Amino acid sequence: MAREREPGRGIGAHPLLVPYVVLAHVVILTVVFWRIYTSIFSDVPIYYDYASKLLAGQVPYLDFAMEYPPAALVWFVIPRLVSHTVTQYYVAFRVEVVAADLLVVFALNAIARRRGLDRAAVLIAYTVFVLTVGPIIGQDYDIFPAAVVVFALFFAVRDEWNAAAVMLGIGIATKLYPMLLGPILALPLVRRRELRLLARCVVVGCATIVMSVAPLLIAAPASILSMVRYHAARGIHVESTYGSLLVLADKLRLTRVNIDYNFASWNVSGAAAAALKPLTSLFLLAGVVTVYVAALRASVDDSSEDPASVATWSTLALSVALLTSKVLSPQYLIWLMPLVPLVAPSARRTVWPLFGLAGLATYYIFPRHYMALVVSRDDLVVAALLLRNLVLVVMTLMLVRCSLALHTRARPRVSSP
Repeated sequence: MAREREPGRGIGAHPLLVPYVVLAHVVILTVVFWRIYTSIFSDVPIYYDYASKLLAGQVPYLDFAMEYPPAALVWFVIPRLVSHTVTQYYVAFRVEVVAADLLVVFALNAIARRRGLDRAAVLIAYTVFVLTVGPIIGQDYDIFPAAVVVFALFFAVRDEWNAAAVMLGIGIATKLYPMLLGPILALPLVRRRELRLLARCVVVGCATIVMSVAPLLIAAPASILSMVRYHAARGIHVESTYGSLLVLADKLRLTRVNIDYNFASWNVSGAAAAALKPLTSLFLLAGVVTVYVAALRASVDDSSEDPASVATWSTLALSVALLTSKVLSPQYLIWLMPLVPLVAPSARRTVWPLFGLAGLATYYIFPRHYMALVVSRDDLVVAALLLRNLVLVVMTLMLVRCSLALHTRARPRVSSP
């Protein structure tokens, strides 16, 4: 990808921009999210338990159940190595979260500088999104795969494709969802017809995944299949697009649904949910494939070095996946959080405020009024859930509009004879 010069004036060129942003993030993650803007829910004790069992010699998926991919254990074990109690582990885990978040800041700054973007706008937008997504960032581990994905994009921007493939492989082994971004990151190589390099990157990425899970494959070969079966058996999450519509249908007495706790989440059940569940995988597949086809067409038609913002297509692919998936946990917004600041300038005016609004609505639902949703189905909380999902739908449509506009501008004009 061609290097673009960064603007020489404005706050984006201020020598203390990055230190100020770093200080802001440290304060947000260690003070605001710990003392002011807090959550009573946390998965950190679960991570502590997983890490303790692993260090005691137990095999995940075989000796104890675990819903996360194997490489997630690396992130769980690191803070466990320097802690002996849950309280100590919580502090160490928060330090790990801060480190990952700051790595995202540095990567976004480097990407913006190389692509000639307004660094101040990108970094301030990311900071605002951290605030709106809220304290769940420090209560969950999704910031780690999100950081790995940003570094995959960072290396792709630098044309260091082997490193990008390694990062993407680590991300897939950590959380699976980065798999959705592989075809998007490959678009520049497809456009340049560098198919040999693309094939090598696929091999490097797959090798990274295999190496990441090799110890588990050797110790318990069937363990990976158990994880796949676990997620396949999960029901429709109450916060998903489908779940919110089913709850609304129940409110309108169009059908009858229950909200049950299983598979470590609150899911809807009933005849309508049972009929809809098998279709969710088809909707997910159709949605992401449609994005891939559109992105490929835009890439092939474009004759410029950078056919469209990879971040825009990546954000669109993830947004479509979230809206069509049967599970939409609040921490999934963390996946989008570092990508949205990098979307094409034509999309920022609508996409940025919509994502911020989705984050605020999510915090209102979880953790502030979550039990009112799943236990009493409070009308106001159900309305907030429907609003949050509607905002995500509108944001996705805005990304589609922006992507189609990029595609239209990329197509060469044919002169009339």
